[in-house]
Amino acid sequence: MSDRDHRIREAAYHLWERAGRPDHRSDEFWALAEARIAAEDEAAADAPETKKKPARKSAKAAPADTPGPKPNKTPKAKPVKPDQKPIETAATKPAPKKKAKK
Repeated sequence: MSDRDHRIREAAYHLWERAGRPDHRSDEFWALAEARIAAEDEAAADAPETKKKPARKSAKAAPADTPGPKPNKTPKAKPVKPDQKPIETAATKPAPKKKAKK
């Protein structure tokens, strides 16, 4: 299979999917894809070839040895003293016991 045939097959598949995958219309989507690829090839042949210029480096770029922004540090938990009871939060508290109905 040539590159052109592969491109037509891919384009026909995408057209078929966009149309909701209808049955018995493969010839229609193939013809549409052929026309689209032919137009793309013709436009590419008519377009003047341009050389891409290398991207310019920004004058405001920081030197490589300049450190970036400092990462956010989360505060560390303070250790609990042996005679101190740890603080209970909603995440660490046990759920309240439900009273039994009589």
